[in-house]
Amino acid sequence: MMASTQWRATDGGIYGLDFTAVCLIAQAMNVEVNEEFVSKVRAYEEEALLLQVKKSDDVCTEKEREYCRLQFGEDLIWSCEQCEDMRRKKRKAHG
Repeated sequence: MMASTQWRATDGGIYGLDFTAVCLIAQAMNVEVNEEFVSKVRAYEEEALLLQVKKSDDVCTEKEREYCRLQFGEDLIWSCEQCEDMRRKKRKAHG
């Protein structure tokens, strides 16, 4: 993906694509930016964010993940990135 560097991120990880930048890159490459294009980019973004949550699976227990699923529902990806416990566990696990 030509816009692979256009992720918005915090110290907890990525939380979404910069759609303005992605659309500008697409236009510069003569790609029509329309509803279908945006839908495909959103699907890509969602899959990438879900992969990031799956990476947290080795950090959090199933009980912790279930608690977060119940608490945050559709905002699970965002909440996972904001979770101080997860950040602390990741730092500990990765050195």
